Amino acid sequence: MPRFFESDEAAGRPSLGVLPFVKLPLASAPIGSERVELASMDLPWALALDANAGVAAVGQRRPDGFVVQGLTSASLARRVLERLTVFGELSFASRDQHDGRDRLGADVGVGILVTRALALDGAVETTLRGDGPDYAVRAGLSVRFGSR
Repeated sequence: MPRFFESDEAAGRPSLGVLPFVKLPLASAPIGSERVELASMDLPWALALDANAGVAAVGQRRPDGFVVQGLTSASLARRVLERLTVFGELSFASRDQHDGRDRLGADVGVGILVTRALALDGAVETTLRGDGPDYAVRAGLSVRFGSR
């Protein structure tokens, strides 16, 4: 990801970068558009703040054309043990259909670093405003490839 500048903990400045991408509308729901990492900042008390933003052109059959959708999120995480992190996130997605509604959601969860290359996470999500589930449970697996 091209970075405009690196974080400076003494000045309290976050890392800032942009990762452009194009995602073709080939997959059906619930697979959505990827997010662009916009800013990350380490905060006092072992907290970390991440902000993400993205734009998608969502194809529509009736009426023909596209809906431009904006996506944003902000998450706050805290490492509570060496391998355990808890987090909370607010996310916003503008409508993805011509007659749709904007959506505001929130989730809380945990992440566990099993090894340097393997992490597990789980979260509970709710919709605060707009169309979406009353609640949902998610689980994930992340694998790092390559050496670092």
